[in-house]
Amino acid sequence: MPSSPAPTAGDPPSPVTGTLGLVLPTFPQGPLRPGHGPTLATLCRRAEDAGAGALWACDHLFWHGACLEAFTALGVAAAATSRAAIGTGVLQLPLRRPSAVAKQAASLDLLAGGRLVLGVG
Repeated sequence: MPSSPAPTAGDPPSPVTGTLGLVLPTFPQGPLRPGHGPTLATLCRRAEDAGAGALWACDHLFWHGACLEAFTALGVAAAATSRAAIGTGVLQLPLRRPSAVAKQAASLDLLAGGRLVLGVG
């Protein structure tokens, strides 16, 4: 098996996925209320502090109840953490404009320091 080249000073950090991940509550069981963002940020910080190597957001544009948009939830996760990978599992690409998704994903990855794992289906 070939080894990966050693990173250089200009390379972005590789996401640290570890063995423990957390699926974010993007489909909460109760109603979404103002102030959910700080609660989500606290959850992400605590998960990373407890050893979570990845934070995942599920995606659904059309759902029978309130749900959070995946990239928005991951933006909160990225701002609240510094090491954990953040990712979509799995973004429903056929329901979105691919060019908009590309821009959103590239922006989120840049702001998260190269920690985005983009899963599409």
